[in-house]
Amino acid sequence: MATTPRFDPALFKSIAAALGINTRPTVDAFGHPDFTIDRAGMERLRDAARTLGEHDFADGIQQALDAGGRRNLP
Repeated sequence: MATTPRFDPALFKSIAAALGINTRPTVDAFGHPDFTIDRAGMERLRDAARTLGEHDFADGIQQALDAGGRRNLP
């Protein structure tokens, strides 16, 4: 049985910084660390994923973009 690797906030933040994506740290509904990213950052992350051949990940980002993301954030 495959397991999903644990989310590493520091690694994600370093990847986002390397791609020039601004992030804002937050906490999800379960108390786990998370980040908010603006639309331009999401598009940059999607494009980088496609470039690296991570098409499933890129498709998931595109679905979030198509859904409009979470609009209840300040």
